[in-house]
Amino acid sequence: MEMAPACCVDEEELTLMKSLLEEGNDDDDREIEEMMRHCLSQAAELQDVDVLSSEALAWATGMEVAGARMAESMGSLAEDIRRGVAVLAQRPGEEAAAEALLRHAALADAHRADAEELVAATRRLQEKDLRRLAAAEHLVDPGCLVVVRFVVEVLGSDLADGRGAAAFEARPGEEALVDALRRQASNADALRATAEAFAHTVRRYQDAGSSQPAVAGVGNEECQDMII
Repeated sequence: MEMAPACCVDEEELTLMKSLLEEGNDDDDREIEEMMRHCLSQAAELQDVDVLSSEALAWATGMEVAGARMAESMGSLAEDIRRGVAVLAQRPGEEAAAEALLRHAALADAHRADAEELVAATRRLQEKDLRRLAAAEHLVDPGCLVVVRFVVEVLGSDLADGRGAAAFEARPGEEALVDALRRQASNADALRATAEAFAHTVRRYQDAGSSQPAVAGVGNEECQDMII
């Protein structure tokens, strides 16, 4: 394996790196491995779900961000360790320390690879859901306010603010998907505005002291008593 350049490594950094050998982080490494296995397994299970819940989408979004940070952190750690090893390899009597540090670098590489796999898996989940929404003839039924809570809580995210379409703009052949997502984003914005107006009406009605719930004049009896 090619060594990283030995430049810009001072004695303090070398001491910190060698302290890794004294601390013994085997338990931490195992915890990271178990956590990543669990997250990857959960992402794989969600791939088989036709329609993701708002909780599942929030999890996928959060895991993508966390995975990206972990991949960057572990990649930097592996690079720093290899720079230190390049220095130690030139010093007599430091062969054992250099070899042990290389094992730590390899572990960091493995954690980085797992994190990158998690990022890819959770991104696929989000893209799958965006494609499903773009292909839907109607994002929601404006005639039924049962869906309003979902709009208020969830659609203030990628789809509603246009980032969903932006994620595909640079990809050749995705023009139709981008157009569909932008149309759906407009629909989501309009329905979210309706939801917020309805919620305001409910709060104003309740503040006035009425003991009866407000109803929405949408012509659907199943949705009349839904309060946000």
